[in-house]
Amino acid sequence: MNILIIGSGSTGTNVARTLTPSHNVTIIEKNTKNIRHSLAPDATWILGDACDIPTLTIAQAADADILIALSGDDKTNLVTCLLAKSEFGIPTTLARVNNRKNDFLFTDSWGVDKHFSTPELVVSLISNIIDQTTFNHLHTFSSQARLLSTTITADSPAAGMTQSELPLPPTITLSGVLRNGMPMNVKDSPFMEGDEIILLCAHDSDEDINIIEPLFTPLDQ
Repeated sequence: MNILIIGSGSTGTNVARTLTPSHNVTIIEKNTKNIRHSLAPDATWILGDACDIPTLTIAQAADADILIALSGDDKTNLVTCLLAKSEFGIPTTLARVNNRKNDFLFTDSWGVDKHFSTPELVVSLISNIIDQTTFNHLHTFSSQARLLSTTITADSPAAGMTQSELPLPPTITLSGVLRNGMPMNVKDSPFMEGDEIILLCAHDSDEDINIIEPLFTPLDQ
């Protein structure tokens, strides 16, 4: 995915470092002193005002899949999201709310799809959006390993398989199974419709997640 981040504060650079192993990330920062390539060496850095269309054009906003507005100024975050939607058609926008009194402004009328006020929530929120809809994001560890869950449907290929038959790559392990909301030790019992499968995925497992996704996707999709 092509991801555009506005603001290079601690949250912005942390998000960029998290995403760059698997995605194309561009950071827009208007303050020269805050351009610190070493904090996100694999990202593309652009000096400019994200509220200006020419800056967004240079950043190839038209090709972005997600815009994440993480500046410390609510006006900047709102205007950037509005431009992202109205001028560049970016499918998904996320914005940080710095002043909770402004929370009511962060709606789709300003081009905001999702907003948050606690910086710690942003990585989890982004992961939920980026991950394929087959999987639900449960938790990201400090190592950037993730817990994902998915539910077995009657017509998904994994239905009827046993744990030993499930072809998981080395970067992904079966962490647990919930049946009717209760933990199950499935061993050699086949997976059943409605079973919730919990997977522990390494930080660099995005390609492998895409590979195993068809196992849990209904055959008619």
